[in-house]
Amino acid sequence: MLDQRVVSTEEHVRRIACKLFVDEGFHQVSMRRLAAALGIQAGSLYYHMESKQALLFDVIVGYESQLLDEVRGFTKAADGPVDALLRYVETVIRFKLRYRYAALLSRLEMRSLNTAQRDVIQALRREHCERLRVMLASRKEPAAFTCADDFLERCILALLDGVIDLNEADPAAPLHRIIHDYQALIVNTLGLTSRH
Repeated sequence: MLDQRVVSTEEHVRRIACKLFVDEGFHQVSMRRLAAALGIQAGSLYYHMESKQALLFDVIVGYESQLLDEVRGFTKAADGPVDALLRYVETVIRFKLRYRYAALLSRLEMRSLNTAQRDVIQALRREHCERLRVMLASRKEPAAFTCADDFLERCILALLDGVIDLNEADPAAPLHRIIHDYQALIVNTLGLTSRH
């Protein structure tokens, strides 16, 4: 039972830190500021984390790992390349909106990680890209326009990354409509036939 409490406390520290890092900037948030937001003494933070830098890495690697796990999970259940792409788009959108602050932090503060930490994140992102590349390569129909798949996957990833900003600009938009519109845009751009 004690381990459960420690894990939930550490998760609470990560969530509060993530929000502060996004709202105020990683370099602007001091240990004192973080401790005050948590309602604890600054010295107590070191019980839950090695350093502010380690906490930033922990939040970003946790987000990127969990996103990759989600992508790995749905591909096994997909029924063909179009279904896989539709599921992929829905999975990524739901995940990014569910973990909006972590998604923003991952986008904004990669520059604040050290080289070894960035290498770990880049490896996770490369595997994510590779899974998308496999989906794109397995499509049977020719694309509406010809370009390299790596360019196409970067465009799709950038488009999906923007869902955070789109949702913030229009929070009243229903999630099913956002997902449908993204799926339609991507499938139509690729010239694929969808049962959508």
